[in-house]
Amino acid sequence: QEPSQTRTWWPRSASAREGTASNFSLRSLAGGSFSVTEAEEALTSSDALCPSLTLRQRIVGWLTCFGLGVLLELTGFGRGIHALVGGEKGAERFAILYSLGNFLALVGTLFLAGPSRQLRRMGREKRWLVSLCFVCSMFLTLLVAFLPGQWHGRTLILLLLVLVQWAALIWYTLSYIPFGQRTALAALRGCWSRCLGE
Repeated sequence: QEPSQTRTWWPRSASAREGTASNFSLRSLAGGSFSVTEAEEALTSSDALCPSLTLRQRIVGWLTCFGLGVLLELTGFGRGIHALVGGEKGAERFAILYSLGNFLALVGTLFLAGPSRQLRRMGREKRWLVSLCFVCSMFLTLLVAFLPGQWHGRTLILLLLVLVQWAALIWYTLSYIPFGQRTALAALRGCWSRCLGE
């Protein structure tokens, strides 16, 4: 029987299983000292983005990208309201800001998980389709927004693509919560039944 190990918040890595990773104290980040034997190895391996960065620097990088992404999305909401009343330029700016915000937030996760690990997570059985929808809708949103000229239906297409981005991101997030997607589906079915009066 293997000796008991301290439960950690980071996924177990190969070198940690072999006992080569050292303990790391997050006293300054979490207000206490606890063992995270796999955390430092996972964040400084060749799979990680910028392996020379420390754990704190990676967390700061992730929070910076996430904060800038949220700021861009909040900035674009005013343009989105203007787009709903017929402003095509407002729709373009809203779609661009929202998409860039999502892109920055996605880039921020690479500081924690690393490009290869993040791609593996996104490519798992229950996530690959929604991940593909999210990335494709983000790319198509920027493509349509930057297309020259004005044409009929452009505002509607941009708003629909943004909606697809939002729905895909929510569904992807729910995949990390136990029974999250199943619970969300049950709630949606219940709302639909009530709307139909069943």
